[in-house]
Amino acid sequence: MRVLSLVLLLSACAAPQPARWDYVTWHGARIQRDTGIAGQFRVLVKPGYGPTEYWCAAGDYAKDELDLGPGERIYLAAPRDNEGVLFSVLSMEEPEGPRGYSKSLSRPGFSLRVIHARMGCRSLMPFYFDLGRN
Repeated sequence: MRVLSLVLLLSACAAPQPARWDYVTWHGARIQRDTGIAGQFRVLVKPGYGPTEYWCAAGDYAKDELDLGPGERIYLAAPRDNEGVLFSVLSMEEPEGPRGYSKSLSRPGFSLRVIHARMGCRSLMPFYFDLGRN
């Protein structure tokens, strides 16, 4: 009986678990689609991420998965919370007040073009300009 219980327990643990995310960017950010609203997605919390990294992930997802062009806009749908940041590619009204140059995670409606969102992405491979030298 003990062996059977152990086998059942191990088989339950080995069963594939449903993913909590739908897409992973090249930089390791996890994206979860909003099943209720097409064109809306959440970049899940990742330790050490700031506004630039969240916008980078949103830009990567918009380009690679949603096939948006560099001039199309991504909107902040909801401020950052404990789960992550909610973005949308559906047109939203821009918030009132000065625009500034920072990448907001607190002003719903704030938007960036896909190319601008991706400008903050870190290079995955360093550039070596002196490869020919010994």
